[in-house]
Amino acid sequence: MTNILRIAISSRLNDKDDFKKIILTSENKKAYIYLKNDNFVFQNNDEEAVIKEVDIINKIEELIQNGFKSIICEFYSGDMRIEILSGKNAKPKITYSKPLIMPEETESGTIIDPDEANELLKAIEIVSSDGSTKADMMRKFIQIDNFIKIILPLLNKSSQNKKIFILDCGSGKSYLSFVMNYFLREKLRRNCHFFCIDTNIELIEKCRGI
Repeated sequence: MTNILRIAISSRLNDKDDFKKIILTSENKKAYIYLKNDNFVFQNNDEEAVIKEVDIINKIEELIQNGFKSIICEFYSGDMRIEILSGKNAKPKITYSKPLIMPEETESGTIIDPDEANELLKAIEIVSSDGSTKADMMRKFIQIDNFIKIILPLLNKSSQNKKIFILDCGSGKSYLSFVMNYFLREKLRRNCHFFCIDTNIELIEKCRGI
């Protein structure tokens, strides 16, 4: 691995708040490096193992030597793509891209697409098993969607690579926090952390199980 490649990758690993994952691809295999419970994890052939940050570059170098020629480093602030070219003196091709963040309303006028967020909405019991919004939860869904529309201009003014912290007091079943977390991470590509506070122990345990 060239020094340029080492510097390009290691300089981005230092910012855990911006880091999402690294995807390494060979002709017929994929390997991943990502954060889980604040630890770096290496996954290959469905097997996970914690890896120290200081060992990541050496692991990537090992994979390159074993035929992994495409590397995608995903960050909340943008991605870095690396192509390992053949040839003794060939230098790796490194390109950068910024995320295109333009959430659009659905045909029904919501910013959250029930089809895209179907698995989450099922988990928090807003939609039924057939994917349709429950009649008694429609108002709750609209309230959540309207709240996100209200704060979206504020989110757009904040720095893309800064982690967002949200305190949800009296969170109850945490409908808003779950959907907001989905919207920030999946639609805006923002790293975030939620602090949900409630006095109902049963609700807290239920939310932990989702």
